Amino acid sequence: MNIVSLFYLAFVVAVALVYFIAPRRIRWGILLGASLVIYLYCGRRMIVWLLLTSLSIYVGGLLIDRRQKRYLGQLEAGGELDKNSKRALKKKNERDKRCYAALVAAVNIAIWVTFKFADVFIETLNRCFSADLSFVHMALPLGISFYTLQAISYVIDLTRGKCEVQTNYFKLLLWLCFFPQILQGPICRYRETAHQLYEPHDFDYRRVKFGMQRMLWGFFKKLVIADRVVSVSDKVFGYSAKYQGVIFIIGALAYTIQIYADFSGGMDIISGTAEILGITMPLNFERPYFSRSIAEYWRRWHITLGTWFRDYVFYPLSISRASQVLSKHCRKLFGPGIGKMIPTYLAMVLVWLLNGIWHGAGAQFVVFGMYQGILIVLGMQLEPVFQWIIDRFRIRTDCFSWRLWQRVRTLALIMGGRIIFKAKGLSEAGRIFRSIFTTHNWWALTDGTIFKLGLDAWELFVLFVAVLVLLTVSILQEKGVHIRETIERQNLLFRWGLVIGAVVAVVLFGVYGINLDLTGFVYAGF
Repeated sequence: MNIVSLFYLAFVVAVALVYFIAPRRIRWGILLGASLVIYLYCGRRMIVWLLLTSLSIYVGGLLIDRRQKRYLGQLEAGGELDKNSKRALKKKNERDKRCYAALVAAVNIAIWVTFKFADVFIETLNRCFSADLSFVHMALPLGISFYTLQAISYVIDLTRGKCEVQTNYFKLLLWLCFFPQILQGPICRYRETAHQLYEPHDFDYRRVKFGMQRMLWGFFKKLVIADRVVSVSDKVFGYSAKYQGVIFIIGALAYTIQIYADFSGGMDIISGTAEILGITMPLNFERPYFSRSIAEYWRRWHITLGTWFRDYVFYPLSISRASQVLSKHCRKLFGPGIGKMIPTYLAMVLVWLLNGIWHGAGAQFVVFGMYQGILIVLGMQLEPVFQWIIDRFRIRTDCFSWRLWQRVRTLALIMGGRIIFKAKGLSEAGRIFRSIFTTHNWWALTDGTIFKLGLDAWELFVLFVAVLVLLTVSILQEKGVHIRETIERQNLLFRWGLVIGAVVAVVLFGVYGINLDLTGFVYAGF
């Protein structure tokens, strides 16, 4: 286990001890102090941007709340106002609150765009106008892509009346930078998690035990699987000019395994840490590789990001006046069927465009987002065609083989997206796709080439067994088995043997091999 993991474990134990010993009224302050320590440890001077974001939503929230109270006071003082007067007061109140929320959102989006796209903008200027501007090379503040969306959700929910204003700045800061989630989410809603942070939680042995088990499972996925298979994916895509055909399929599969074990493992560590302290984080993964369509996959993968875009981008666009006008014109031009759906599809594609931009600066991330959005739209639009084929050829859909086909097909399409995401650029991604479909070098699977991709035979065996364990646990969970509760019902000797075996596996195999790259979490870079 690497030094960062050991530091984090020691830190969590220390925070938990102090938290449960401290007086109940100051326990939320212990969490705030721990969160700031972690951010200073990882982000150093970048904390100023976190503080700026928290200050902006604090002031914005107070302004929105004050405007709402003023509106309620006007209604009360107005006595018997007619309907038109009440409607005018309500309209002005809503407009003012939206302006405050829009200003706060604009400030935070501007900060995020500056850090993430400054060098891309400079490169574009240099290329288009033959300029020679110097790159700024600004390091991204830790977790900025996550806490920016979280901050925006707070002021929008205030505007919509879905949460109450927080008048204590330090409590709001805690909600924004709670230390387990600051690295890579999940993206929390104020009304769902804030009260858990502020309420004191007492020590509960079962909850602490479950939390530690979940953290152990997360470390297994991260250190034994993700940090092992990264050697293969980095070598294939980092030196892609050396490879052809089936090797790219191996590389895409390796990256698909890596990013899932890395991100979901991180979520398990985060959720387990919070569970120890009595706090429930929102679900962010639900076994996405068992999905039978791209739409289902994105409902299971990075759930809090998907629901954020749904609630704050897709729904507002879909019910906007512009969308209604467009829908009316499209129905006249293309008929009531497809004409009604065009605005919805456009909103969906825009959401995926923004999703791609959120993931990274550069054209390939835009294409990655559009790729996902177009696949979802095509799946929805072609559903009647698929159903006709099923009916015409009498294909059984209530059997294992059909479900397996759907999952393999979906995984293949997801791997295509991973190639776009991981390749060194769009042109290189295009070359990789051409090579996969035109070069048939299946002999590379048996001539020893796969042992030259970063892992030797023993390391590949360890990886295979670890992935098999992950697959077995996932299948059981998919069938409704609650793993931790099931383990708890077993005999004491079996339970402790399983836990000790898991710890030994993480310690031994999490550091095994001279070629391993114990990287940070992939999504921490966003």
